[in-house]
Amino acid sequence: MFISGFLMSPALSRKTIGEFVWSKTKRLLIPFVVLTVATFVPRALLSAMADDVVSLDWRAFGEAFVEPRAMAPRYLWFLQADFILLVTTFAIYLGCRNLHIPQWLPDIALLAVALVLNFGKFLPSAFSLAEVANFAPYFVLGIMYAHWRTAVDRLVRWSSPVVAVLLTALWLALFYWCYATELEILCSVAGICMTISIAKLLEKSDKCILDRMSGANYLIFILSWYFNVLSQQVLAHFVALPWYVHTALSLTTGVLVPLWFYLLMQRWQHRTPVKIAALLLGQTFKHPTPTAERNLSARNRGLFRFF
Repeated sequence: MFISGFLMSPALSRKTIGEFVWSKTKRLLIPFVVLTVATFVPRALLSAMADDVVSLDWRAFGEAFVEPRAMAPRYLWFLQADFILLVTTFAIYLGCRNLHIPQWLPDIALLAVALVLNFGKFLPSAFSLAEVANFAPYFVLGIMYAHWRTAVDRLVRWSSPVVAVLLTALWLALFYWCYATELEILCSVAGICMTISIAKLLEKSDKCILDRMSGANYLIFILSWYFNVLSQQVLAHFVALPWYVHTALSLTTGVLVPLWFYLLMQRWQHRTPVKIAALLLGQTFKHPTPTAERNLSARNRGLFRFF
């Protein structure tokens, strides 16, 4: 959610509200509907192998679009909640900009509202509104960091190993003392700061260990669940293996298979079936410079050989 808010900020300078809503509909809502429709029946038929039961009827099918607890897969609440946060805050910031309201005013006002929603917990669960309330503070903090990054980075030495160690220690301490309490938001903010520091350290040392996954993170997010289920639920139902074997299979296939799928789609992105699949999954393709494209292709050859 922090990253989603952080990445929303640049769109304010180049999109109208209509363009923004349509882009997020393609990116979030179309995959939400497609994955819900495609997953509901198989999920209901395989309920015996799952931790909970999904009824195969119209009422349960309708609830899968509305209630996070009934969604199949359940993590789709993120797409719903993210869409609501993106569209709402984009409209507010765009309106403030058109009215020449200083940037800091909507920043502070939205953060205050987000904290009230988070601590109040009075929004209903329908349409992932309760999750909107839970994660709104992190989303707004992402927007604020994007707006004030230059000033913040000047004050905080993110790329210092000492700062990274201190933030990690703070996160661990808060995790122990505050997790699953009303103060767990402090733990989460410390964790976000820790990951920013680690990212800055990697950037400073020019480490590009995940370059080959560039552009594939969204597809990994929305497809990894299926391979997790196949490894930890379906396979475990038929084959008795140690838990760590199923976990290793789940982690490996959940990342590598969607990544491979993305690389194939990227290679044949101009073909009509791939264009349709990309639209249904909300996937976009980056257009790197020729040099970067050559380097990325060289790194990815090993993956194609592996599969």
